[in-house]
Amino acid sequence: MTDDDERLAADDTSSNSRRSGRRVTKAKDGLIIAALGAGMTHSDAGRAAGVSNRTVRRRLEDPTFSQRVADAAAEYVDQLSKQLTRLAPSAIETMSMLMSAPDSPPAVKLRAATCLLNASRVWRDATELEERLRQLETQVAETGQELS
Repeated sequence: MTDDDERLAADDTSSNSRRSGRRVTKAKDGLIIAALGAGMTHSDAGRAAGVSNRTVRRRLEDPTFSQRVADAAAEYVDQLSKQLTRLAPSAIETMSMLMSAPDSPPAVKLRAATCLLNASRVWRDATELEERLRQLETQVAETGQELS
């Protein structure tokens, strides 16, 4: 093995994983991060990466690694949110058709109406909270205060 090969092999190994004498590569770390970020359990993430549940828990003790998992989870939620937003008009149209179709049973019409009302309340509340947060952030920025 050349010096370059040894350096690359060392770079491809997570520093926190050497305690047990086993090596967790960056590729395995990436699989663990992606799996945990998508909501998998520690055991399922370990299976996906070919490592033990204990290795997953040990890797999570590393603050940098934990932050990478948190970032991956936030990105996953963001992607899902965008996908749901894109599908919302179609879902609204479907519920509207179910409510207005003459052959729809009353229970289906009621359920569609209830779903629409609940969804509109949640979206309205979220929009109002976002606006209030934006206003507070602007006020804090203007006064030069730091958020804790």
